[in-house]
Amino acid sequence: MDAAKRMQRALESGVLPEPQPYPMERLAKALGFNGPSMVPRFLSLLKIPEEFQGLVGWGAESGELTHLTFSIATTITSLSTQQQRELLTEVFKHELTKHETMMAVQALKRDASKAVRDAVAVALTTRPLRIEHEILIGSFPPDSGMSKNDIPAGRKETILSAVLTPILDGEPLAARISEKHFVLSTSPKGKKLLHEHCVRLSLDENQLVTKLCEERLAS
Repeated sequence: MDAAKRMQRALESGVLPEPQPYPMERLAKALGFNGPSMVPRFLSLLKIPEEFQGLVGWGAESGELTHLTFSIATTITSLSTQQQRELLTEVFKHELTKHETMMAVQALKRDASKAVRDAVAVALTTRPLRIEHEILIGSFPPDSGMSKNDIPAGRKETILSAVLTPILDGEPLAARISEKHFVLSTSPKGKKLLHEHCVRLSLDENQLVTKLCEERLAS
């Protein structure tokens, strides 16, 4: 994402030498790309909903929230913003591969009225083993300590994991923070435990996460 934002700034600020009949091609050459096609691919990442942008990485790693690769991300940017949100949630929920994501995107392009879940279900029919995670996306209020820029994202994610781990009672948990938003991944049982805890405290999930994190920061 940093590379995409820098490319956009370079094109907008006119830092390339004049004349610029084909600024994108000149930028690609200046960056050492073999052709101009990589620049639009990078720029397409800027269309991804903000809450998911911080999850885009160069390659898949271990963990439920670390497999949104550059290739998978650029595959979905031709869809509407709402379709992207729904499909990205399914990407994390089922750990979709690039091929499975492409199948779902193609199904949605063939039939604009098709639901994203139905498109993903078709892609999953080629998989011998089903994997499923529950995804929760939320945001911290502007006045929350977790919204302060002077706290490193890594520390925020550590706090987020620490306050939720006791509630989930050993169920898997992955937590990532992307600027204004947080994204959680857990098992269906973990999702149920979190929901039950919310009901006991008469809070929704976003309020619960914010409350627990604020208490940890204050301690």
